[in-house]
Amino acid sequence: MENERRVRLMIRRGQDRHACFARMREEGEALIFAYSDRGGEGEFPVVLRLGGGRMEITREGEMKGTLVLEPGKRHAFAYETPYGSWPMEARCSFLTFSREGRRAEAAYEIFSAGERTVQQVMELIWKD
Repeated sequence: MENERRVRLMIRRGQDRHACFARMREEGEALIFAYSDRGGEGEFPVVLRLGGGRMEITREGEMKGTLVLEPGKRHAFAYETPYGSWPMEARCSFLTFSREGRRAEAAYEIFSAGERTVQQVMELIWKD
C-alpha cells in the first residue's frame, strides 16, 4: 500500500477481542487498513475501508467475501467457502467513525436464507 503507516489495531466483536498490527493509508476521506484476522480456520488477510458513511470489510483466503455496512441500508453479498457460495445480507443499524478519535463502531446483523445468523457490534481502535 502506497503512503502507508503501521498502526496497532484493536478489533472487538462482542466478547471477542483481537489486536494486531495493520498497514493503514488515507485515500481521500477514507482510511484503509490491511491486516490479518483470525477465525476457526486460522489467520486470513482482511482489507477494511472506512469512509463515505460506510465500512467495507473484504476477507480473503479459504472463506471470502465483502461485507458492506451502511446505516439504514441492506447489502447483499456472497460468502465463498470451499463448499460453495452462500448468499447473505447485511443490515447496519449504526456506524460511527472518528478519524481524530481513532475509532469506529458499527452495529449490524447478517441474514442467510431470511434468518438472522449474526447480531454484532464491532469496535475498531487504532494507534500509531
